[in-house]
Amino acid sequence: MTKRKDLPPPRSSEREEKSYRELLRLDTILNAQHPLSASHDEMLFIIQHQTTELWMKLVIHELSQVRTDMATNQLQPAFKTLSRVARIFDQLNGAWDVLRTMTPSDYTAVPRFARYFFRASVVSISHDRIHAGQSQCRTAQSS
Repeated sequence: MTKRKDLPPPRSSEREEKSYRELLRLDTILNAQHPLSASHDEMLFIIQHQTTELWMKLVIHELSQVRTDMATNQLQPAFKTLSRVARIFDQLNGAWDVLRTMTPSDYTAVPRFARYFFRASVVSISHDRIHAGQSQCRTAQSS
């Protein structure tokens, strides 16, 4: 198996100095949920959509690597990464099962996030990100 040349070598001293919490910026992530209502379900809604956005960001990152690998005829790493993307989508499908516990009346109990959900769905936001990622790939390939 060939090693990817695009990864910088790890700087162990820098990594050892940072704690797990600092490395993952957990304080930022865990403080990024700000419900606008008193609805108990709004936190579920927010966290579900935030995590979906993070998974989609990873999908775009992985597919960018697949394009690079395929352009350089590195098929084994490309297939491995495509398999990872498939597992990410499995994860996303399973995560939506939790959101399915909300009934339509649960959604309408909080008009603000119900309106937001229908106006700017995760699918449309992620669709925009995928197209932006494709543009970035084309720009990187042409330079």
